Amino acid sequence: MTSGRASVGRSIRERRTHCALSLGVLADRAGISPQELSAIEHDAQRPSDAALTRIATELSLDVARIHTMHAMADRARVLRGAPPEDAAAVIDDVLRTHPRAFVARDRQDIEKLAAKVRPNLPLTNDRLFASSLFEHLTQLAVRVGNDEYAVDTAVQPLARRVEACTRVDVRRRVFQINLSPEAYQQMHRRGSPRMLFTICHELGHLFLHRSELIAAGGRGEIPEGSPPRHLDVERQADAFAGALIAPIESVLALHDQMGHISAVDLSRGFGYSARAAEVRIETIQSLRPGRLTLFDPQWRLFPKLSAAEDVLKRR
Repeated sequence: MTSGRASVGRSIRERRTHCALSLGVLADRAGISPQELSAIEHDAQRPSDAALTRIATELSLDVARIHTMHAMADRARVLRGAPPEDAAAVIDDVLRTHPRAFVARDRQDIEKLAAKVRPNLPLTNDRLFASSLFEHLTQLAVRVGNDEYAVDTAVQPLARRVEACTRVDVRRRVFQINLSPEAYQQMHRRGSPRMLFTICHELGHLFLHRSELIAAGGRGEIPEGSPPRHLDVERQADAFAGALIAPIESVLALHDQMGHISAVDLSRGFGYSARAAEVRIETIQSLRPGRLTLFDPQWRLFPKLSAAEDVLKRR
């Protein structure tokens, strides 16, 4: 991977962000896949001359200068003894492979942290959407002790059955949230509630487990046995995602306007999957006993809009 100021990938990425183009849109215009463009932007893949010309043209970059930078990067790789093309690394999830990652966290504290993070994310009518959230992540920064870490994103091949993962480059002080190519494509499907939860889950790792990610460094050993539920980082990240998508106060406000609530209302009102909505209601019931009145959506006679959608539409 190339470094320093004269980076072809960095120039392309910064210009794409400046032009407010998503990874998928620019990739489509350049005639390549989002995975290929992501690898190019991270200097992990050598683009063809034709693709590089199309990218530079779409971004109004100096084509000759970009080709010169590209040739210099190739020369630098050869001088370092690296191959002209660097294969994209297969990334495994660090957090389940290091004993130091398992630290107890109070559910109320997770709720408070999610409520603090949420206003810094792109909200539309108090709702998050997967594609706009993923594009926004590079505008975030997190603190670890006295150091500030940037946030980066990438579309890369991941381990089997892994849709997303979060890694850290301590030297560059960058946390990187990665989506698999399949997950990236799914993210752009209408609604994509699963991918919204997945991205928010990775944000949970970013804000809850950043010190553990640095400690793990990708070199840990898989702990023997399963950790207790309150120590499981995956459950902690799930709890953060649930709170990030639908804060307790927002759910209670919706509930009070309707007089009741159901998993269907929560799913349609905030973009949850059906199962995640059920879990979120169970969580709020445990944190605020007796506060919710549940309504069975099966009693409805095929309404055009759920009560939640109707309330949100009137706001």
